[in-house]
Parts: sequence; C-alpha cells; structure tokens
Amino acid sequence: MSGLSERADWSFKQLLKLLIRPLAKNNQEMSQYISDEFVKNSIAELNNQNGWKLEIQNDRVSLYVNSHMELGDGESVQATKVIANKISIPFAGLVRVLQEKEHRVHWDSSHVETNHRTPIRDDEDLIYNCGKSPNRLLFSSRDFVIARKMIKETTENNKHVVYFVGKSVEDPKHPPTKGHVRAKVNVQVTRIEELNDKECSIQFLSSMNMGGSIPSFVKTQMIKKLAEEFGDGFQHGYQYIQKLK
Repeated sequence: MSGLSERADWSFKQLLKLLIRPLAKNNQEMSQYISDEFVKNSIAELNNQNGWKLEIQNDRVSLYVNSHMELGDGESVQATKVIANKISIPFAGLVRVLQEKEHRVHWDSSHVETNHRTPIRDDEDLIYNCGKSPNRLLFSSRDFVIARKMIKETTENNKHVVYFVGKSVEDPKHPPTKGHVRAKVNVQVTRIEELNDKECSIQFLSSMNMGGSIPSFVKTQMIKKLAEEFGDGFQHGYQYIQKLK
C-alpha cells in the first residue's frame, strides 16, 4: 500500500507542476515586459515639467503636449499628458474603473469596439483594446495590446495613490487583424490620488505610435476631444460598475 501511496503522491506533484508551469512562465514574461526601471522612468516622466507645452486648460483639466519626450532607449517621441485635479468619484471606485478594463466596452461604446483583459497576477495584466475610428473614410480604427502593472503607494498625509504603468507587447492571442491598424504604445501611465472619501485626482500620460497616416487636423481634434471628455467617461464607468455590485 505504501508503494501505491507514494506513486499517487508523485503523480499529484507532477500534475501540480504542469498546472503551475504556464503561470510561472507568464509571470516571468510579464516581469520582462514591465521592468522596475521602466516603471521608475515612466513615473519620473509623469512628474517631469520640462518640455511640456500647455495646449488646453479649463476649469476641469489641463492638457499638455511634448513633441520630443525621451524614452529610456534614447528614442524621441510625442506624448500627451492630462491632469484633472479633482474628480467626483471615490478613490476605490476610480481604481476599479481603470483596473477592470474588460467592462469599458459597455460604458464607452462610442470609442471602444472590443476590450479584453487577462489578469496575470493581482498587480499585472494584459489589455487588448480595439478602438472605433471617428471617421472611417479618413483612417482605419486602431488596436493595441499592452502589458500593465499596478503600483500602490501612500502619501505623507496617509492618502492612497495607485499607478498603472504599461506599454505595448506582442500577444499571440490577439494578432494584428484585417481592417485595423496595430498601434504601438510606447508608454502609458495613470496616477490616481485619494483626496477625500468622495474625490480624487488623476494624471494621465500617453505616448503612442498610431501607425499609418492620420491627417494633422484629425490629430488636433482627437487631442481636443480627449480634454473635453476626460472625466466624463470615468463617471459613466463608475455608474456601470456600481450596477455590478
């Protein structure tokens, strides 16, 4: 009987190894995608004031553009930064809206055609996003895959802060598809800070190579639209996830 028991125990261990191996591989790959250095440099650029030009400012947001933001590898890219000093959504609610990207297609259907999220670990995931073109006659819709990491901190005033840091990766489950242009996200950073029980602030930085050709006036319209709608979409998202409780 002892021999049978040992063989059963060995079989269970082998099965456990087979189940754990793919997860361990995914975790290792994710760590390669989002290194500590990339996170550090991305957050530093979010806080950097040099090279940013104020394009739009109103009572809700400030939008900046940097035409020559330096990446860690020395490459120079264009980037956009949006700052909203106060959004009337509880901190935990806004974090959930941004973390649970799989729901975005339900509350932002005018901009998103398809949205998938694959959790890797509690603080890491893969996001596939396929947007809708505002004018299909002028240019095709864009899609992209990013690996993303969540970092939690606490301020000196004991307020909670969360960062989402991501960049484009290749995912065999979401290869380039006909009818869409695969965009490349050089870096994407979102910082959410708790202000009080009902409000928080948010900073967003994005640098993306859209691929293909996009008329300059369309790019200008897209930037203005981002400023106009920043915050409203989060409100829709918060209202949606409230219904999921």
